[in-house]
Amino acid sequence: MEGEGWKAVSYSLQYERVGAPRYARATVTLDRLAGLARQKGLLDDPTVAEKLGRARAACEAARVLSYRVIDQRAHGLPPSADTNVARIAGTRVDKLVGDLALELTGSSGLEAGTFANANFKLAMTAGVAVGATEVQLNLVASRLLGLPRE
Repeated sequence: MEGEGWKAVSYSLQYERVGAPRYARATVTLDRLAGLARQKGLLDDPTVAEKLGRARAACEAARVLSYRVIDQRAHGLPPSADTNVARIAGTRVDKLVGDLALELTGSSGLEAGTFANANFKLAMTAGVAVGATEVQLNLVASRLLGLPRE
């Protein structure tokens, strides 16, 4: 029965919130962070510029992965590990941008009502909200990489 239960959970996770654009909110936050960095003169710091660039690339990767899954569903293709990969990318970009927001805004970013605080709070729960990142990683390991389950 354990095997059947795992299959049911796995199948459900591949359809649940497939098109949730977590990357979109992260991108909006990242745009605001880039503007803030420009105002503070932080774009001249290569470390800050690199972190912003890496976060932008991660947002774009999460968007493309998400679109890929939506396109597969639109074409009637069965669920695949692509769904899990897209979810992980979305969760990770949420956290990456949330952490960067706090880094660039400092303690003022934790104040209620700030855009940094709003993103950080949502990013903290992202791993649970999209089917627990650890479960998604296990599904990628078994379905995509052919590794045994934990």
